[in-house]
Amino acid sequence: MDMTKQDIPTSELLKELQDSGAYEEYREAHQDCFIETPLHILLNKLVAEKRLKKIRLFHEAGISEVYGYQIFSGKKRPERNKLLSITIPMKLTLDETQNLLKAAGYPLLYPKHEADGIVMYGILHEMMLSEINELLYRERIPSL
Repeated sequence: MDMTKQDIPTSELLKELQDSGAYEEYREAHQDCFIETPLHILLNKLVAEKRLKKIRLFHEAGISEVYGYQIFSGKKRPERNKLLSITIPMKLTLDETQNLLKAAGYPLLYPKHEADGIVMYGILHEMMLSEINELLYRERIPSL
């Protein structure tokens, strides 16, 4: 299986950055590794691929239509938990969710953080947002 530049492990990129004589050399060699696609474009692409209705998605995510359309047009950047509230009803894979978090500039879900572990569990087990929020509530963790 061929590895694309996007698949190069971050640790390898960090080592090459450290070993590089000049930043320009590193940039030229790894330009394809940079995350440059804006969040709203990735969201719209996923909605189209999965043939989802935005209005229904906004309702399931618990956000207003106005706010939802502002996110999908790039006028607003949702907070991390609000972004997760949008991605869960989209039935994204864990990798797709992590890629959206990266594109938004947020920390990835981390299983050693209890709240993130619950969200990851919910994604992996295809739980509804309300079920994930119930599990968070039972553990006395703020809901999404």
